[in-house]
Amino acid sequence: LVTFGCGRFGQTLPVTDNGVTIGRWRPSDGSRLVKVACGRRHTVVLDEFGRVYTMGDNKYNQLSRELQGNASRDQQMELVEGFLGQRGSGCVEIDCGWAHNIAVVRYGGGIRGDSELQLFGWGRNDKSQLASANIQKTISTPQQLKGHIAENGIKEAYCGAESIAVLDGRNDIVSSGWNEHGNLAVGHS
Repeated sequence: LVTFGCGRFGQTLPVTDNGVTIGRWRPSDGSRLVKVACGRRHTVVLDEFGRVYTMGDNKYNQLSRELQGNASRDQQMELVEGFLGQRGSGCVEIDCGWAHNIAVVRYGGGIRGDSELQLFGWGRNDKSQLASANIQKTISTPQQLKGHIAENGIKEAYCGAESIAVLDGRNDIVSSGWNEHGNLAVGHS
């Protein structure tokens, strides 16, 4: 991973070379990184084994891990807590909003090799950007997103600044989150 730019909130790696503004990182086991997503003040990375790493601002628990002392940000790339921080989690895709994250996880492998995609989310949720039925302002560890956002399965999922949109199993687009400007395309704002 190579990062550059503003790191005021820990969203870029610390610079190790004198005068160079580029930070570099690789997991200690040498695993290959397959996806990077950037939020407003945090960064999320997915490796080839389905492990999710985070760094940056943690004001809304978007790092999904405990920080040292009273720190509100971390400039070190570390694994998230729970199953998404473990090898073989099944995570195949990640995305970030301003202060929330989603992970698409592949489960299964039935007789025909079918598998099911499930959606998990964590971070800021005060505008229901994680489609949580019980409104929690933040979700600290990845939890499966259920209800209207996933009732017909999911094929793909993406984050807006304070929303998510899902292409479901019927090829309909379902969304949740902030709609002040009609961002959810539900016919009103």
